[in-house]
Amino acid sequence: MNELVETTRMELYWETDYLREAKYQKAYRERLINYPDEYYCPKVYDDLVTKQILCTEFIDGVEIDTILD
Repeated sequence: MNELVETTRMELYWETDYLREAKYQKAYRERLINYPDEYYCPKVYDDLVTKQILCTEFIDGVEIDTILD
């Protein structure tokens, strides 16, 4: 049980480290840039991102996990 709690705690920590999230979102966006007709990843506004705030472009769209539905 302790391993489950520790894993959950670490994943929650990673998910709420918005500097880390911004880094990964920018890398993901770079990989999708070659597929502009199929995918779009919102821009990250670096000057507004902090460890507690992730600021990205707002766009209308469809979540990637619902495309096949």
